[in-house]
Amino acid sequence: MRSTLLEVQEIDRYLLGEMSAEEKAVFQARMLIAPVLNTKVRHQRIVHKIVKWFGREEQRKKLETLYTSLLRDDKFKQEIEIIFK
Repeated sequence: MRSTLLEVQEIDRYLLGEMSAEEKAVFQARMLIAPVLNTKVRHQRIVHKIVKWFGREEQRKKLETLYTSLLRDDKFKQEIEIIFK
């Protein structure tokens, strides 16, 4: 279990660009030699994209809630209508 966690952390460091040039070169060589590692990197890259997407979706929901509550304020609503006329 511990080695799996360390591997996930190492892949994260690679995907996030946190490795030195030497570490990156060694890691990329290991990916060429070990197809399983290459597959894990591809899968973790997908996970990163999903997490990023969910983060954006959550931000969109928060902004939508804020926008809705601001439009209930008559003064704010009038100022916005003036700007976009």
